[in-house]
Amino acid sequence: MTRQDFASFLKGLCSYYGRTMDLADETTAAQVGLWFRVVQELPAEPLDWIALRIQQDCDFFPRNLPKTVRAYWALWLKEHPERQTSHTESSGAPCAECIGGVIYVQRLHLGRDGRHVPYLGPDGREHDRIQTAAFGCARCCRGPAGMPLATVNQLLDAGWELQDTMPQMRQNRAVRTPETEGWVPRGLEGGE
Repeated sequence: MTRQDFASFLKGLCSYYGRTMDLADETTAAQVGLWFRVVQELPAEPLDWIALRIQQDCDFFPRNLPKTVRAYWALWLKEHPERQTSHTESSGAPCAECIGGVIYVQRLHLGRDGRHVPYLGPDGREHDRIQTAAFGCARCCRGPAGMPLATVNQLLDAGWELQDTMPQMRQNRAVRTPETEGWVPRGLEGGE
């Protein structure tokens, strides 16, 4: 869910329970931010259902809102088994486009004028300036929270290229990755 989805959900609950939430207040904004960090990876789809269930079952505004939201989300998953499958696939199955939910990319570093300017290395030769980046995988959504999401095709269209450690670039050579836990057979350290 997005921060806006959560804010709308919270506004509805506060309105129902007659609770005021002044987001301009620093303490309140910090509390809402902490709540959001706990539930941000949940989908926005069941929020209306969760809000309705909280209103039906709770006489007062929940004391621990994130815990209550997660509990009702688990109930929602039980009532919607067709969504359980897609959630399991997105959180448990390995993704062919990423490593642990992250896509590692690179491109030539361009100056402000949009041109590539190599730098002169200590050996006296020109070297390319390479810009590297990491994006959360929009296909499986398992990357770290707060990381911008993208698919491999979106990144390729934007001028990025995949780094050598990515599954699509590995082909048939051993590479040190989190998947291989840093182990490479002797004699293959050079990437043969």
